Amino acid sequence: MSRSKRITAVTNRGVSLTAIALAVAAVLILAADRAQGSSPPAPTGLSGEAVTSGLKISWDAPDTSETITGYEIQRRRGSADYTVLVNSTAGTTTEYTDTSGEGVDFSFVAGREYDYRVRAIYWSSSSGETRSDPTDAVTVTVPDYLGPTSLTGSDVGQGPLLEWVAPTISWESNRAGISGYLLRIIPPTHSARSAAIDSDDTSYHYGASESGSHEFKLSAVYGIFKSQPATVTVDVSD
Repeated sequence: MSRSKRITAVTNRGVSLTAIALAVAAVLILAADRAQGSSPPAPTGLSGEAVTSGLKISWDAPDTSETITGYEIQRRRGSADYTVLVNSTAGTTTEYTDTSGEGVDFSFVAGREYDYRVRAIYWSSSSGETRSDPTDAVTVTVPDYLGPTSLTGSDVGQGPLLEWVAPTISWESNRAGISGYLLRIIPPTHSARSAAIDSDDTSYHYGASESGSHEFKLSAVYGIFKSQPATVTVDVSD
């Protein structure tokens, strides 16, 4: 081998060794950071909106070469603590539609606001599973779906008769059409109960089993969303 070729070979070998050394150093630095409690990169660009099927959030994946196995979704309403809505999305998709709602009927009420945060879930053979700090929160507001109006109630002798005017629905982007009504019935002494009413109906006869003051709360239902309730109280005689 000529002297120039030997020099070239040694130089290339030196470059390769330098690259390997730098890679090893980077791994060691990362491992040291993790050992000291440093979190891996978090997602960025979290945004949200109401869509027909629920409340949708989306985000940008962290700028990293590390392996991401999924994302943790957190939610809260008002000043409550965040709760884990989804422990792991079990995939690297960067969007999620919340269809869980809340309350006994698992719906979202018009005008309410929900805060969301996202954490990235990492996996490596050396440290196992780790999670990033949560993103900054994004607030998603439930649209002001229209409720029934002119709700009245009267005791017709066989229990209260409720009547109302259906909401006037105009086409709007990302809005679901009315799918029915939800009536919350609060008797004087018995436990509260709910009744589902067809979207074509504008009256409901409730067969009360006791006398006294009955409170009724009627909401229009739009898929997973519902309006603020209209309320009426009816006194039922013996």
